[in-house]
Formats: sequence, structure tokens, C-alpha cells
Amino acid sequence: MTKHIFRSFSLFVELLQSDTAVGMMSGMRQSLISIFASTWISSMLFDVARFRQQCLKEIHGV
Repeated sequence: MTKHIFRSFSLFVELLQSDTAVGMMSGMRQSLISIFASTWISSMLFDVARFRQQCLKEIHGV
């Protein structure tokens, strides 16, 4: 899951650095960045929460 997110993030960064991104409006690019960043961060937080829950289960032996 995290590998997939990282790969899509790096593809997104490449897209922003390409010539087509330069032609895009900066406002549109900014909104794309914020949408992508919030999605990426929320999915990372979800992974962390799930991992933490798994650790707690193992510690308490539930």
C-alpha cells in the first residue's frame, strides 16, 4: 500500500516538473497539489493507525 502511494507521489512530482506543468495555471496546480497531499497524508495516517492497533493487539494478546 505504502509503496503504491510513494510511486504515485513520485509520478505526480515528475508531472509537476515536466513542461506540461509549466503550461498549467499555477492556481490549478496548487489545488492539485493540496488535493493530492491531503489524500496522501490521510492514507499514511490510516496506515499508521492500523499499524498501531496491530501492535496494541499483540502487546495485550487480544
